[in-house]
Amino acid sequence: MVKKQSNDRWNGCNMKTAKKILFVCTGNTCRSPMAEYYFNSEIKKLGEKIDMTASSCGLCANPGSPMPKNAAKALLSRNIAGEAHRSRQAERGIIEASDLVYGVTAHHEEALKQRFPEFSGRIFCMPEDIRDPFGGDAEVYRRCFVDIKRSVDAIIKSLTEENP
Repeated sequence: MVKKQSNDRWNGCNMKTAKKILFVCTGNTCRSPMAEYYFNSEIKKLGEKIDMTASSCGLCANPGSPMPKNAAKALLSRNIAGEAHRSRQAERGIIEASDLVYGVTAHHEEALKQRFPEFSGRIFCMPEDIRDPFGGDAEVYRRCFVDIKRSVDAIIKSLTEENP
């Protein structure tokens, strides 16, 4: 289910000057790294005129954990290599260094705002809550990636389209 986001939702954050995008999930092994790798792949296709990059972290990450094979397979279906990913924990410095922070669910957005209230103006939820595929089979990860792709595409559109 896609959530509608009004312009006032951005709380004065300048979407058009954002360069560093951060995706956050629970363990930083599935959803947020898939969003990170897909975002970076799509931005690269837009060329040098778009100066943005994404990274990811997790609220309860076990630092250094690899991406599950089924998550890497989902990315590989779009010719995106993600097997080198290693998880990292959400920390103040990572949030501070990011222009926009997207929780993969409304729960992640709220947890981030509670943990880092000084950065709440740059913390949002992805346009669609993304279900956790952890432990699922390849089809569960494929469906999760389809949802991530749809949300990331909407984010990229909002960040790159010209102001009316």
